[in-house]
Amino acid sequence: MVFLSWFMIRVNKLILPLLVSILLSTVGTLKIGRDVNALFGVVFSPITTPTAMARSTLTGSLEFLEDLPRMSLENQELKKEYSALLSENQNLKDAITDQETLKNSSKIFTSTIPIRVISIGKTVTATTSFSTESIKRGQPVVSGTILLGFVDRVSDPIIHIIPLDSESLSRFPVKTGMGQSGIYLFESRTPQIADLPSENPVNLNDSILTLPTELIPANLVLGRTTKIISAPQSPLQKAEIKLDSKLTSKTPDPVIVTQP
Repeated sequence: MVFLSWFMIRVNKLILPLLVSILLSTVGTLKIGRDVNALFGVVFSPITTPTAMARSTLTGSLEFLEDLPRMSLENQELKKEYSALLSENQNLKDAITDQETLKNSSKIFTSTIPIRVISIGKTVTATTSFSTESIKRGQPVVSGTILLGFVDRVSDPIIHIIPLDSESLSRFPVKTGMGQSGIYLFESRTPQIADLPSENPVNLNDSILTLPTELIPANLVLGRTTKIISAPQSPLQKAEIKLDSKLTSKTPDPVIVTQP
């Protein structure tokens, strides 16, 4: 009897662990085993999920920091390429515009250089896609046949222009549409025709045109007379002029006449 009891205890000690092992192995392959695994995943997710996310974020940040120098260099190169393309594109547009302007002006004058106004001040500054070698002081700036000013100086590639409404503009010969000769000047903030012989009265709304010189073509239009400003008894008459146009960035097809 004692021996039987001892035998049963030994058997239980050997078989019980084996049964537990088989049971655990079986549960792992059954649906209930998967549910238990899922349960463990849910229970520990508040710990495992942030840890995994933090590890992933840290890894990505370290890779980004390591890549920054290369990205910065590539960005600088792209900026240079973009600037070069932008400049090249604008130069091409300007050249096409200048060629079209030149085609139109060549029907009127022997030789011209198209320009584009870039700033307005005491002098007007302009530039061109053409060579500035033939540009010199005193050459007229026109739009069509309207006189706008004269070249003051050239600091390649910038062209400085004195407009007709500038106190620093030199006087030059003009005439009325009726054929009376005089000079143009800008005085007291007023465009004027002066030195007109009094024997031929000045007519209001009469056209004012250029007389030809070495640099200035004949019959460029300045404007029209609007007011007689000389005394009746004066031997020479003077009249105020309203200019037809002023040189601005919106002036259509401005050119410098290099040969009348």
